[in-house]
Amino acid sequence: MAARLFSSTRPILLIFNSTLKCKPQHRSKSIYFTSAISKSSTVKLCQKRMQCCPPTVEQEMAVDDSPIVNEVFARASELPTGAKKIFEVRGRKILVVNDDGKYLATNGLCSHYNFPLETGVYFNGKIRCPLHGACFNMKTGDIEDYPGFDSLHAYEIKKVGDDLVIHTTEKRLASDRKTKKPPKVKICNDHPIIVVGSGPSAANFVEHARLNGLVTPITIVTEELHPPYDRVLLSKAPSSTSERVVMRKDDYFKENGIQIQTHSKVTDIDTNKRLITVASSSGERGQLPYSKLVLAVGGEVRRLTVPGSDLGNVHYLRRLEEANEISKSSPGKHVAIVGASFIGMEIASSIYKEAASITVIANGEEPLPVFGVDVGRGIRKVFLNFQFQHQKLQFQFCVKLVFIKFNFKDQF
Repeated sequence: MAARLFSSTRPILLIFNSTLKCKPQHRSKSIYFTSAISKSSTVKLCQKRMQCCPPTVEQEMAVDDSPIVNEVFARASELPTGAKKIFEVRGRKILVVNDDGKYLATNGLCSHYNFPLETGVYFNGKIRCPLHGACFNMKTGDIEDYPGFDSLHAYEIKKVGDDLVIHTTEKRLASDRKTKKPPKVKICNDHPIIVVGSGPSAANFVEHARLNGLVTPITIVTEELHPPYDRVLLSKAPSSTSERVVMRKDDYFKENGIQIQTHSKVTDIDTNKRLITVASSSGERGQLPYSKLVLAVGGEVRRLTVPGSDLGNVHYLRRLEEANEISKSSPGKHVAIVGASFIGMEIASSIYKEAASITVIANGEEPLPVFGVDVGRGIRKVFLNFQFQHQKLQFQFCVKLVFIKFNFKDQF
């Protein structure tokens, strides 16, 4: 397909296709590949019994010196067997489930994006968020499936007559999430475990390594300018600052013996000598020794190779700075989005109020092809009927992009 973009102001083109950044050419006992949905690599590095096993509610309250709270918040008749509902206790949303007469309760908002858990799926003591599928143990509040990073507080609920009474502390009612604290350990003098990458997988790995009692130094090496952050937010809120998207503050890494080397690209790995070669953004090169090497590099954007792909105002989305540039460049512009899956559609939803118009270009029959044509068609109609003004959004399906040309006129 020929993409011709006309505008009285300079148009922009956004590309949303990705492919795996790293394909292992060999395996080594000292190299691990990890993803945001796997904890197996962390377990391999720990010889001791896991120290991150969740304490019970009673154990947590025993070390909580804040005032006790015993408060009636609802009638038992409001929550029949099998029902789940969010109640407010001192301004805090609390999800309560009646599991065959046994009441389980946690914070009512998912720790991922603060989505209400009331409409989630409950089964066998666990609640799964309907937005992105994060799963929480309602007996302990622990997060058991990603996405999401923090756990929730679990609360003890008692039935007194027809009253439902929450038994907790003021401290536990003061927040919507619970961050696990690694045990205090003395970091040893071994060569560090080097983690290459700074996305959710890298952040998950280093956090669980420390929670499991690992005493080896850890160094994160990344080309990014920031510590590990949540890339999923970039397409939903492209104007986000680093403070909003980072998964842990700088103090967390300092307190837990985790160094972060930013502006650094790994150019070579010597598995025999256990050395990596790192190039800084200024071009300087150096070598770092490692005891274990974890590759958590994630994906890389698949860049266009068609004529015109090297023109200005052609943007890709992978990093925070790229998301910020898209947000900054979109107001008042005619925007073409190449790709109609999650990232492309989320960007369209994020910038449509500011953009002059949006054209979504895809080689499939409907958006979000992973759901099939029928569901994709329904989602497209929702976008057109409820979210966008018709004149601001267009779709071009079953087409192939063959070149890009900008014509600066007042019409498409």
